[in-house]
Amino acid sequence: SDGTDSLNGLVVDGQVDVAIGQDGNATRTMTLKVTDPDNRLSIRNGGIFLQRRVAADMIVATPELGTISIPMGRCPITACFPSGSGLDIECSDLLQTLAGMSLLTPVSFDMGMSIYNVVMKCLGTYAGLPAAWLAGLPQIKMKLATPLYSDGTSTPYTLAAAAAAIGGLTLQSTADGKVMLRHPPTSPDFQFDDGDGGSVTSIPSITQDSAGLVNVIQVTSSAGVVMDTE
Repeated sequence: SDGTDSLNGLVVDGQVDVAIGQDGNATRTMTLKVTDPDNRLSIRNGGIFLQRRVAADMIVATPELGTISIPMGRCPITACFPSGSGLDIECSDLLQTLAGMSLLTPVSFDMGMSIYNVVMKCLGTYAGLPAAWLAGLPQIKMKLATPLYSDGTSTPYTLAAAAAAIGGLTLQSTADGKVMLRHPPTSPDFQFDDGDGGSVTSIPSITQDSAGLVNVIQVTSSAGVVMDTE
């Protein structure tokens, strides 16, 4: 949207669910119930479209580093229902939402074209994702080993995913709302460490190869959640 609605103090109930697939990709969904007695939230009168998202952050207070904000998800709003004086809001993972987009008109990409350029074309031009959401995509040198065509079932996401697969990569949406390319995991994604009194349940383990492709990402914690719409 053009601005941001703060939902701080308005969230009555809500949760962020994170599911990890066998391919190591994380899928996030959100549900929340908010109060809006003054009808001030712009989403109440706004349309449901890809660029309207709910941002959920975990706020963690540490004695060494002070207050840290950890992104839990930036998910497009897929449903919004009036409920009494408030709203029930549902959000789906960015790539899940992309997968349900309209079919592409016939389009083709020639063998030898940069996989990075194909993914940018599909998600930036055809799907209309803002440039900031694609800023984390590494400009890899891999090229299409075979031509790539849309068919009667192709969406911008499925075509971008097919291009990534030709290079042995997968697409993933991150907790801070960006799209990235990554290698499918060849070993467990998670490195767990015990915390002091259980206050810290996991330490992030992140590695990158020479092309800047992220191999492992995991961050978990438990604290207050701050939500905003974007």
